[in-house]
Amino acid sequence: MKANVNLSLGAIHQVRGQVARAIKYYNASLMIFKSTEDDRHVGHTYYHLGVSHREYGAGARSGMSYDKSLQLARKNRDMGMIGLIYVSRAETQILLSDASMAVMYTCRAMRILVRIDGPLGQAGSLRRAWDRAKDFLTESLKLQQKYKARLGEAETLEAWGRLYEQMKDPIDAMKYYERAMTMYQEIGAEKDEQDIRDLISNLYTRVMA
Repeated sequence: MKANVNLSLGAIHQVRGQVARAIKYYNASLMIFKSTEDDRHVGHTYYHLGVSHREYGAGARSGMSYDKSLQLARKNRDMGMIGLIYVSRAETQILLSDASMAVMYTCRAMRILVRIDGPLGQAGSLRRAWDRAKDFLTESLKLQQKYKARLGEAETLEAWGRLYEQMKDPIDAMKYYERAMTMYQEIGAEKDEQDIRDLISNLYTRVMA
């Protein structure tokens, strides 16, 4: 089928770094899949377009493609694709230096991918997302401390806590939450302090259950 050929050619050009040509083939593939009302392949093609647009520097188009892919993946209960979309969303937020959103999408991906066994390489994608999130948070914390941005430092500590909580490591999660809470108290960020108190309380309840 010509749509599959175009999809394969798009993937080849993407691997070679020829992103503009990859997008051309993906769009050609998308038109054919749409004409046959093949929603599953339409969704997968939108995902590849999202990745390609991100690599091309077209952030808005990337986001729209991911949104369309996610909508169809949910419709088709394609959990593997939903997980991969969240991984890619996390990578995009890392590039945008948005720690909290990167962790949020990574955590969403983890909740889905850890329950799936299959040939899509979800586990490898998840590990890459975690590793990139950790690297980003490490660098973010160094920069916040260097420039004495205490609110940003507290938010990064909280993001570390969320990351460890999703990794089923309540001890380290609690350690980072408590450090963040202390800093929120010191700078008078009352709402953030209350939010993290709730996180600590919920974590403690789950651990003791």
